[in-house]
Amino acid sequence: MKNNVCSLLIFCVVYAFITSVQAAGFLPKANGKEFGLKYGETIARKFVKAPKIDGNLDDWQGAVWIAFDTEKELLRGKETWDGKDDISMTWSVAYDNDNFYFATAVRDDIFFLGPDDGNVWKGDCIFLYIDWENKKTGAPDCKPNLSFMNKEA
Repeated sequence: MKNNVCSLLIFCVVYAFITSVQAAGFLPKANGKEFGLKYGETIARKFVKAPKIDGNLDDWQGAVWIAFDTEKELLRGKETWDGKDDISMTWSVAYDNDNFYFATAVRDDIFFLGPDDGNVWKGDCIFLYIDWENKKTGAPDCKPNLSFMNKEA
């Protein structure tokens, strides 16, 4: 089951990142503060019908979107970060009876790849860790590592 969840998570992240690269009809704006959420909190929308996985965020209208657009969200590169236009993202999560979904719209003035497949984390990337078993250890059970080269996973 854990491998299936990790595979699903990897698929969702791949979809979400590809979605952020392509032009979309609906571009999300952060609205999490409207729900009184604290930093680090979100609300997962339940889809009645699974969203189309087509590189378009139209099915995500009505979702809660969280902005990562300040220096505190950066794991690395704070010393060279030039603000929201340099690198920022808005993200959301959702689910249906069968799947968990993660979507993001990324703004990045210069996309930088990691040096090779073993070091994708040294380039522009998104890390998504989910504590499925609620261990609260701070260490993930599975680490999906994705690299996008020429807009392909």
